[in-house]
Amino acid sequence: MPAPLLLGAGAALGGLASIGKAIFGGGQRRAAKKIKPMWEQYQESPYAKQQLGIAQQLFGGRMAGAASQEQNIAANQASTVSSINRGATDSSQALALAGMAQGQSNEAYSDLAIKEAGNKQMMLGNLNQAYGSMISEGDKKYQSMLQKYQMDVAQKQALLSGGASNMFGGIGDLASLGILAGQLDWSKKK
Repeated sequence: MPAPLLLGAGAALGGLASIGKAIFGGGQRRAAKKIKPMWEQYQESPYAKQQLGIAQQLFGGRMAGAASQEQNIAANQASTVSSINRGATDSSQALALAGMAQGQSNEAYSDLAIKEAGNKQMMLGNLNQAYGSMISEGDKKYQSMLQKYQMDVAQKQALLSGGASNMFGGIGDLASLGILAGQLDWSKKK
């Protein structure tokens, strides 16, 4: 007689465990439904945008002080020619000296153009670096957002899977208990 009593107690405990497993599985599925993975558009850093804006502005402009240097070259040439005209003994001497002054001015303008070209190359490097910063910033933001989304999806899937497994396991355990109870009842009738 103690064996059927132990079997009955085991069946009752198994039944409670099965019901608890099914309830726990339902709770897991409800928790999974509360997880709402967000897919958001990423926002770039305002500093990277600002860096890009400044680099674009500087690239589009002239070298600092270039206009002033042009004015100085022109003023210097005008002053030199004026001095030549006042001090020249004849027109051929004035013409020759004015030609030399023009040559010096042309050389100064050429040097200024070379400096501006070098400056433009430097500004292009700054602009490319700013574009690179914007791309890097966007990539970091996107990867961060994607990682969070993937974690949320994985957690939701794990809860749904675990919940389904527990619910169906509990139902399966209850079915096994029913079969066992039927077998116990059948063995009592014999």
